[in-house]
Amino acid sequence: MNILTIDTSASLQIITIRKEQSNYSFSWEAGLTHTTTLMDKIDSALKECSLSPEEIDLFGAGMGPGSFTGIRIAASTIRMFAQVLRKPAAMAETHRLYAEGSGIYDGSLIVSFDAKKNRVFGALYSFSKGLLSEIISPGDYSMEYLINEYDGNSVLHFVGDGYLKYNDMVKKLAPDHIFHEKFIPEASAINSHIENIYLKDRTACMDFNKIIPFYRRKSDAEVLMEKNKE
Repeated sequence: MNILTIDTSASLQIITIRKEQSNYSFSWEAGLTHTTTLMDKIDSALKECSLSPEEIDLFGAGMGPGSFTGIRIAASTIRMFAQVLRKPAAMAETHRLYAEGSGIYDGSLIVSFDAKKNRVFGALYSFSKGLLSEIISPGDYSMEYLINEYDGNSVLHFVGDGYLKYNDMVKKLAPDHIFHEKFIPEASAINSHIENIYLKDRTACMDFNKIIPFYRRKSDAEVLMEKNKE
């Protein structure tokens, strides 16, 4: 099965492709340029793998939580491909994709993206002999809360740009942690996770109305609108 997965929930823009039994990763720091760069990058990635969009059997995307604009871009792009080509599409929590692709075998992992307002879009996972467990589901938290939920019985790993803003706090609360500075999730793990979502419910993956972002926080515009209604 040929699979194309994208994630634009954070500053790191991720494109992974599975062509038959081989997996390919194309990732770079895009910052706020996802809108202007994503389609060209997808086109370049497909050409490098000698594939056309029509040859993709399954499209996948990280649905956040993360940048409001970023996760909308990922969802709308995958929905466009799936609808036009009449192919299935699967959405996965971005933090789970990062955890699945972390390569960690034992220990704990905090995946976090800067959410501003002294918050992160974060999640906490644990690994035991390669088995992944979710301790705190992806959501809008303080970094302090995520660290305090860590049991302290294993090495604590961090991935994602949320760490960079709160590294002083992390060093005080979890001095023996490991930050994976240039982390890019493994393409094979991302594509396998997307495939597993599809195999669990193939019918749902053909329902394009289910290709939606996972915000976990109201936008500033929504908050302002609600205040104006009071």
